[in-house]
Formats: sequence, structure tokens, C-alpha cells
Amino acid sequence: MHEISRIEKTDTIVFSLYLSEVYRWSTIEMDEEAAGVFRKADVDVDRLMRKPVSSARIGRSLNKSLAYLENNGFPFAKLYLDDVSIEGGYINCQIKIEKGPLVKIDSLIVQGDLQVREAYIANYLGLKEGGLYNERSIRKASAELSEVAFINEFRPLDVRFNKSETKVTLYLNRNRASRFDGIIGFLPDDKTGKLLITGDVALHLENALKQGEIIDLNWRKLQSNTQDLEAKAVLPYVFNSPLGPDARIKIYRRDTLFTDVFGQFGLRYVFQRNNYLRAFIDRQTTNLITTKQYEGLSQAPPYLDRNVLSYGLGVKYMKLDYLLNPAKGVEFEGEAGVGNKNIEINQNLPPSIYDNLDLNSVQFKSNVNMAYYVSIVPRLVWHQRCLAASIMNGQLFNNEAYRIGGFRTMRGFNEESIFATTYAIGRSELRYQIEKNGFLFVHFDQAWYENTSFNKLGVRRDTPYAFGAGISIGTKAGVFSFSSALGSQQGNPILIRTAKFHFGFLSVF
Repeated sequence: MHEISRIEKTDTIVFSLYLSEVYRWSTIEMDEEAAGVFRKADVDVDRLMRKPVSSARIGRSLNKSLAYLENNGFPFAKLYLDDVSIEGGYINCQIKIEKGPLVKIDSLIVQGDLQVREAYIANYLGLKEGGLYNERSIRKASAELSEVAFINEFRPLDVRFNKSETKVTLYLNRNRASRFDGIIGFLPDDKTGKLLITGDVALHLENALKQGEIIDLNWRKLQSNTQDLEAKAVLPYVFNSPLGPDARIKIYRRDTLFTDVFGQFGLRYVFQRNNYLRAFIDRQTTNLITTKQYEGLSQAPPYLDRNVLSYGLGVKYMKLDYLLNPAKGVEFEGEAGVGNKNIEINQNLPPSIYDNLDLNSVQFKSNVNMAYYVSIVPRLVWHQRCLAASIMNGQLFNNEAYRIGGFRTMRGFNEESIFATTYAIGRSELRYQIEKNGFLFVHFDQAWYENTSFNKLGVRRDTPYAFGAGISIGTKAGVFSFSSALGSQQGNPILIRTAKFHFGFLSVF
């Protein structure tokens, strides 16, 4: 036993510490049941032998093993030291375990006005009826529910135990999570010099069918006579499992040149709330709308009919403190696929243009979207985002290239005006948060791209950049945003008259 003595001398106080004998563990015994629990909890009791006795160290070992029991159906388990004896500075003891009854969750009850299938809540929280009681899932439930946009937990859950059953009650109301997002752009037409109005309208629905599903619809008019329609749907936790199918269809019509139709079907494995791994299959077809402008050609035109069947894998990880206006967190989403590309012979084109083409080939495609948010000081947020993609094939055509530029990729440029087979874009924003859903910002975007397609439109390689400022304001009706940007490409000077202005509106319902 340690002792401390105190001696006072006029204006001085002297403390003396006397250390007693150091005690060490000699033997720590346990039966096979306790030893099995410690092994499963990844606790090595043998490491304590012959070491100085530490209440903190033995406490951590017991608590870790106890937590394992609580998370695997034994919430009333006990672990304690018994038969403790001291012999010449060494301590002997036994570790005893009392598991208590095995507890399973008999029912999961939801109170409130939220309407969603029970399998969604059970799988999202890891609290399934008939499943083992899990203390970790119970403690994390409130934090995890706060990340579901359409759920509002108005009271913490409670657990009721009795001899015959265990009930978990959740208190959940419906939260407005569906969104209508519209952007109007004003930019000068490069050919006519007249003002061109572009539009980007998105509808995001969550749990509209009471299944926990997500549906996205997006229509865009990017350039004169060019439109884009896209629809996506996700149904999580089918068959009461972490699996969920998703589907996507996109139709892109470019002027009077060609139409792209893209369809994809995927299967997700949700490993943590909104984070998942997925496998997918997709088919993409391109059909020329008219071929009159290509009559008499002796070489392949910029666009050709084709179809591609691909298979791939994807992953998504997101952890943000607030979805609409985050101050800290990270996002990562990426996918890669490989498939077979077939160039289809168009009977209205000269047969000779196909003589030097490989009509069947392998094609690789990948893309990445990652971002992070850092709060430098209160209200001041630095947001960084990287967008990158690449398509690899020995004979690419312009209709296969990515189309970048505009509000969502490279601000300061016309919507989807830049063709690229490989690109990387860094977007940097400095935001000052004026309220929950509003902020002022300045931005700088830098890109690198190349276009290796046959008969490419535009330059082969360039490093365009853009900068600007904007504001986002939250109101009862929704979030209004305005941004402006100036850009430069191919070494051209910045021109005020080429500035791009975007007005946006985000309504949550």
C-alpha cells in the first residue's frame, strides 16, 4: 500500500511518497467457458502473467470480454475475479463468468407517423426480430437513424425485458427528405452570339412508396437542340437481407447527330448504412439520327452506331455531419467496368469507312468522385472535390467520349461542351456558412483532359481552369442558389462577356 506524508514548514509544504512492494500476477485461472469468451473477444490473458498488477489493464480486459457477451445475446452477463490470494508479492486469482439468459429480440415496434417497411429499419439498425440482442446496435441506433434523411427520431428508443420476451420500441416520425432541384443557366451561344438558356431539373424521392426506396429523375437541356433524360431507382434490403437491386436508364439526344441509350442493372451489398459495394451489368447503344452530312466520306466520321455490353464493380462510402450543407466529412464513390464493344454497320454510310476498323473489341471504363469537408474555424469550411474518369479502347469515337463542362463538373464553361476520353477535375471551394442551409463561397476549378477519339471535336489535350463566387440561401420554401464563373481554355484570355451565371432552387418535401 502506498502512503503520502505531509510536512508544513512556515511558507513551504513538503509531500513525501512512500511506495510499497510491487505486486505481480502469478496465475490467472478460468474455466473453458470463460477462456472461450476471452478468445472470441480477442483478449490474451496470458500477456498479464508476471507483469505488475494494474487495475486499468485488467479492467480493460474484463470490459472488452463483457462487451462481446453484451453484443452477442447476453446483456446480463457478469465477469469478476474470485479466489484472490497473495503470496510473496504475487497475486493468484480466478476469473468467473455468469452469462445469464440468452436474449433474443422478439419484436421491433415503431411508434410515430413514419410509414416504412419493417425490414428496412431492422436491417439498417441490425436489430432483427429473432436476432440476438446487441448492445452496440442499441447504443448506436440514434446516431445511425439521424443519417436517414426521411426519418426523425423524436424520442430515444427503449428496450423492455421480461421473462418471456424482449421488445425494442422506436419513436420515429416522417421527415421531409424528397427534393426538387432546378438550375437555370444563361450563356452566350458560341455560333450565333445570342443568349442561350439552359436547364437542369432534378427530382429526388425518398420513401415515397413506403419501402425505403430512392428514385431520381433528371432532365437537362444543355445546348440548343440537345437534351438529356435520366432515371434511377434503388430498393434496399430486399428479402430481409443487406442486398438491394438498383436500375438506371439514360437517354441522350445530341442535336440532329445521334441518340445514346444507356441502361444499367446493379445489385448492392450494404455493409454500413448508406455505404455499399455493388456489381452491375450495363448496355449502351448509339444510333445516328441522320447520315446525310457523312455521304461521300472516305474515312470514319466523328460518330458511329455501336453497342457495348459491360460488367463491373462499384463502391460508395460517405460520412458527413449534415447532408445538405456539411462542415466536415468525406465522400467516395467509384466504379470500373470492362466489356465488349461492337461497331454496327450503318447501311446509309459508305462501306469503305469500315474497312480499317475493328468491329469487335474490348473496352475498359472507370470513374471516381471523391470529396472532403474541413471546418477550418467555426463557420468557415474548405471543400475539396475530385472528379476523374477514363475510357480505354483502341478506336474511340466522339459519341463515346465523356462530356464535361458546366455547373456540375467544370464551372465557367458551357454545359458538356468539352469532349474527353480521360479527365481529372479538382474543385476547391471556401465556404462561409451563414445558416444551416446557406453559405457564401468562392471557388477555383482546375482540370486536365485529353481526347484520343478518332476525328475528335476540339483539342487533343488541355488544362482549362475557372474561378468565381456565389451564394446559397435557405428559406422555408427551399434553398436558393446563385453562382457566377469565368473560365479559360487553350490558353485564351479571361473574357468578362463569356461569364456563366447559374440560378438554382432546391425544395425539400
